[in-house]
Amino acid sequence: MSMGTRAKQALRRAAQWERNRLGISAIMPDCVQRPLRRMIRKRLLTEGRRFLPADRAVDFFQTLQRNGTSYIVIRWFESLPDCADGDIDFLVADDGLPDFEALLDRTPSGIPCDIYAASGVPGFSYGGIPYYPPELARRILERRVILGNGVSAPCPQDHFLSLAYHCVYRMGPDSGLPTAYRRVRPVSVPRHDYRGTLAALAAGLGLPVPIDMESLDQFLAEEGWRPPVPVLEQLAADNLWIHYHFGAAGRYRSTAEAHIDIGAP
Repeated sequence: MSMGTRAKQALRRAAQWERNRLGISAIMPDCVQRPLRRMIRKRLLTEGRRFLPADRAVDFFQTLQRNGTSYIVIRWFESLPDCADGDIDFLVADDGLPDFEALLDRTPSGIPCDIYAASGVPGFSYGGIPYYPPELARRILERRVILGNGVSAPCPQDHFLSLAYHCVYRMGPDSGLPTAYRRVRPVSVPRHDYRGTLAALAAGLGLPVPIDMESLDQFLAEEGWRPPVPVLEQLAADNLWIHYHFGAAGRYRSTAEAHIDIGAP
């Protein structure tokens, strides 16, 4: 395990210990809590950051297609390869990692790309854990589709599920999705319209799923997409919604237990 990975895991454990034992962050005003959570999340980014020169984007995706590389762009892939909406997040089969290493640069110049290995191998994980549970990552890659722009993307069903997973378990309140927990205040203007995007995807799939944190979590659980307890425990360190919905230990709480926090001011 690299020094960077160990440092990120230590930071996550420290944040979790503070929340469990001291609880100081929970009583901080929102204007302090949110920048602190964003700073922690930024520190926990994958070690697999690489850079794609903008003038090589078209050739990059064409080369991946020619090589038959098993990958997907996780989200916001519609405007590629002509225009990237910020950085590009990739989920890559382990045997496809050498292609990305050969085609992308480590020098910070161009379009930032975060590379997540399907198995979460060191150097290509998110805070020391796989971006998605490996069995789900492999299923996403097996069911991927090639779009008209030559970019590999999740199939529509996996697009909805993976984006809901990202919003509920990774972003939490920063996704802007509504929640029943009064102490968990979603940001008013998230970077992307996650709620609108999820609603459009659900409508296209004919899924009558309310677009809020609790309903999406229940749907993900029914579809086998809720993270296992040890992963929830780790994610709770920087996701306040998980902390209230499952408890800091990642254990799903009873309705009575959860109601205490839902009714809190």
